[in-house]
Amino acid sequence: MRKVLNVRLDDETHRQVARIARAKRRSRSAVVRDAIAAYAKAQAPGRTAFESWQDVIGIAEGLPAELSQRTGERFTELLEQRKRKRLG
Repeated sequence: MRKVLNVRLDDETHRQVARIARAKRRSRSAVVRDAIAAYAKAQAPGRTAFESWQDVIGIAEGLPAELSQRTGERFTELLEQRKRKRLG
């Protein structure tokens, strides 16, 4: 069952939605529905860190190659250090 939701947008947001709709050849309503669905999915509990950052992982260029090596091990070490610091 579909529900109707009226939303008031400022002029700039309305222009951006219209621009996206034209570029994707979709209705403004479809663009807004997609945006709300993506936002709701991002807010859903139980997402892993990878799922939260998946769209930006690997986009940086020009950094040293070894940054991605042993990241899991290094992250675990950092967490253990924090835990030891908290426990005193």
